[in-house]
Amino acid sequence: MTSCRTLLSIFATLLIIISACLLFYPMGYLYATYENLYGEWLQFSAFVGITVFSFLIVKNKLQAKLWFWYVLGVAAFYVAGEEISWGQQFFGWTSSAYFQANNLQGETNLHNMFTGPYKTLLKEILTYGLAFGIVAYGVLFPLCLRNKWLVAIKLEAWGIPAQPLCLSPIFALAALFELAVFNFNETEVAEMLIALVMCFFAAIIYFNTRAGVASGEGAINKKLSTVMVVLLVAAFSFTQLSLHSSTSKDRVANRIEAGVKKFAGRYARVGAWDHAIDLYERHLSYSPESRSRLRRLAEAYESAGYMDEYQVTIQKALALDLARLEEDRWRASLHRSLYKTYRVLGDYESADMHIGRALAINRDRLAETPNSASAAYSFALTLELVGKKREAIEQFRRAVELNPDRRKYRSAYRDAIY
Repeated sequence: MTSCRTLLSIFATLLIIISACLLFYPMGYLYATYENLYGEWLQFSAFVGITVFSFLIVKNKLQAKLWFWYVLGVAAFYVAGEEISWGQQFFGWTSSAYFQANNLQGETNLHNMFTGPYKTLLKEILTYGLAFGIVAYGVLFPLCLRNKWLVAIKLEAWGIPAQPLCLSPIFALAALFELAVFNFNETEVAEMLIALVMCFFAAIIYFNTRAGVASGEGAINKKLSTVMVVLLVAAFSFTQLSLHSSTSKDRVANRIEAGVKKFAGRYARVGAWDHAIDLYERHLSYSPESRSRLRRLAEAYESAGYMDEYQVTIQKALALDLARLEEDRWRASLHRSLYKTYRVLGDYESADMHIGRALAINRDRLAETPNSASAAYSFALTLELVGKKREAIEQFRRAVELNPDRRKYRSAYRDAIY
C-alpha cells in the first residue's frame, strides 16, 4: 500500500480550511457545509468516484474476492443519488404527492422518509449506529489486523479490505462529527470525509493493481492528487450550475437564506455575537422590513453591547408592527408580533396585553370556523408563546388533519413534538 503522506496532507488542508471558515468566515463555512453547495457537491462527486473505481476494480478483477466492491459500488451509487434527490436538487422538479406527504423534507428521496431535521429515536439509533460502524471499520479493524487478531484476519480473508492504519484518525474524526456534538453542521463534514477517504481507497486499489503491475509510490501520489483536483473541479462546477441554472437557482438561493438564519442562531448560541450579527444583518438584507428578523438582530446587538444599534433596530420593528396593526387590528399574528417586540423592549405589560388579544381573537375565530386549518394553526402558534405546549400540539395536529397537504402545518407539528 502506498504512503499515506499525500492523503493526510489533503485531509489536513481540507480540515484547516473548513476550521478557518468556521472561526473567521461564517459564510465560507456555510458554503462548505450547507445543502446544494460546495461541500455537498464534493460529497456527491466523491460517491460517484467510489462507484467508478469500484466498477473498474470489478471489471478488471483486481481483487481475489470482489463482493465487497460490488456492494461498495452499489451503495455509493445509491448514496450519490440520494444526495441530490435523484436529480431533483439540480433540475428542480416538483415532488409527487406521495413524497410531499411522506418525506420529511418534501423531496424525492428515501432517506428523508425516515430521518430529517427533527430529533427522533430512529434518527438517534441511525446516528450512533453509523458512528460505531465508521469506528469499527476505519479504526478497530485495521488496528486488530495489525495486531493479528483472528477475527480481523478472518474478515480480511472473507474479502473485506482494511484501510491503512494511518488513516484511522480521519475515520475517528468523521465518527465524532457524525454525532454532531458541536451542532455546527459537522455531520456534513463527516459525510465529506468518509466519501473522500473511501474514494481514495478505491482509487489506490485500482491504480496499484491494474494490469497486474504495482505502481510506484510517487506515481500513485500524483494520481491521488489528480483525483482530488478532479473532485474539486466537479464540486465547483456543479455548485456554480446550481447557483445559476434557471431550474435550481431560486431554490438554492432560498436554501442559502435559510442557512444564514440557522447559522446566525448557532453562533448566537455559543456567544459569538459579532459573527451572529454579521449573519443576522445579511439575513435582514433579504427582507429589510421583516419584523422577526429585526427582532433577532436587535437581540444580538443588545447581547453584544451595541445599545445604539439595538435601539434603532427594535424601534424600527415596533414602528412596522404598529403600522401593520393600524391596517388590521383583528389579526392574531400582528398581536403575536407585538408581543415579541415589546418583550425585546422589556415592556412586559404591553406584551401581555397583546398576547391576551391574540388569544381572544384566536378563540373567537376558532368558534366561528371550527373546521378551519389556518385558525387551528394560528391558535397553536399563540398557545406556544404562552407556554401551553400540550394545547399547542393538539391544535397543530388538528391543522394537519384538516389540511394534510400543507407542509407548513406538518413541519410545525413535528417541530412541536420533537
